[in-house]
Amino acid sequence: MGLCDRTTTTSPREIILIVTRDVLDEVDFEFAVEVAEKAMGAMAQQRVPPTPNNFHTWFKYTVGTSADLNRAINILTGNKRKFDTNTNRDLFSTYVGSHTVDEADFIIDGRRTQNRKRAA
Repeated sequence: MGLCDRTTTTSPREIILIVTRDVLDEVDFEFAVEVAEKAMGAMAQQRVPPTPNNFHTWFKYTVGTSADLNRAINILTGNKRKFDTNTNRDLFSTYVGSHTVDEADFIIDGRRTQNRKRAA
């Protein structure tokens, strides 16, 4: 069906998005903006600094592509744990990836490229 398959629940207004595995590479602009705004709101509510790695973690949490990540964040928020630097780093490395932003792959003009650190 494409990027997101839509399934309705008992309420006609309520739509659950079932997101395919490659959703983060294929989102359209409006969907990405909506998810980004929700992710930033959730981060602000938990006082998580909006760094690129934290944003990536919370974007993925908001989209719901990782049940394990969602479970971990829900447990932390349910227990009123603060999202300190170590917790944020652990969430990113465990559920998102081991690459930092400086080492990440970027898509530029439709081509995937490796971002290389500049020599000083």
